[in-house]
Amino acid sequence: MQNINEFIKCFEKSSQKQKIKLLESLYLDEAIELLPYLFRVLENDEVDIELKIVIAKYLGASKIQEAVPLLFKLIYNPKYDYTRGSFLYVLKDLDCSKYFIDVVELMCTGGLEVYYHSYEIFMLSVGKVSEENKLSAKKILTKQQVIEENNNKQKDRFSRINYINIALKQLN
Repeated sequence: MQNINEFIKCFEKSSQKQKIKLLESLYLDEAIELLPYLFRVLENDEVDIELKIVIAKYLGASKIQEAVPLLFKLIYNPKYDYTRGSFLYVLKDLDCSKYFIDVVELMCTGGLEVYYHSYEIFMLSVGKVSEENKLSAKKILTKQQVIEENNNKQKDRFSRINYINIALKQLN
């Protein structure tokens, strides 16, 4: 990118729709130069959530692995409880094996979108984690399995218990 400062100045003056178009027009090498700025935008609690999600999707699609810790920070920020599923959706394109236990816990505690995307990340990560992490995950999932079986009257293919049972099979 010829001038990062010019891009940032243009970006900050743009409307929401223009910002999205500017992000979509970036090439990967340009995005790498802008990572510190894009990360600051994501960390800023005053920034509109829609823009944060667009930036997160861009980083995921561009396979920017450095975004993983920040995306998990956003997932755990209570201010963004209602958009955690969107951030998890982005993480499917990145290696989350270092956050395997976090993924398992989200699979057990989140709403439908959260546990579904957590399950997808679980399935992508399970082959990359240590036996110790698998054992920890198995304990968490087994405990949640008992809770779900006691509380869940409807056991359809979209219920959390179904995903937990499949995940436990992957750990055996």
